[in-house]
Amino acid sequence: MGYGEVSGNQSVHWKMVHENPVSRKSAARAKTRQSNDAGAVDDVIRGRDPIPYENIGVKGGHKGTFRVTLRFDTRTQAVAAALRLGKIKKVNEKYLLVVDVPAINRPSPDVDPPAEVQVEW
Repeated sequence: MGYGEVSGNQSVHWKMVHENPVSRKSAARAKTRQSNDAGAVDDVIRGRDPIPYENIGVKGGHKGTFRVTLRFDTRTQAVAAALRLGKIKKVNEKYLLVVDVPAINRPSPDVDPPAEVQVEW
């Protein structure tokens, strides 16, 4: 289990969290260290790209935005997701668009496949 985050804050901050299902610790209490599956505690890896806010998305042609790319196993899944466009939730006076992207079951765990969810800045 786990999650990742990317946020702008006068630069770009990112965080990936591996939550150990045995310890069930919250990310707020997790120790920051390199990820390894043998760890008995949650693993949190953080980073910061010091890119100026004004340059976010410039290289990719989507200035001022994070581009999120979602990969689907079939065209049918992609079309269904595009049509329903996810769920909109209001949290702290802001709006969240939540899209469920199915995990792709690949034949080999040893390959480095393209990600189902990719964030570009």
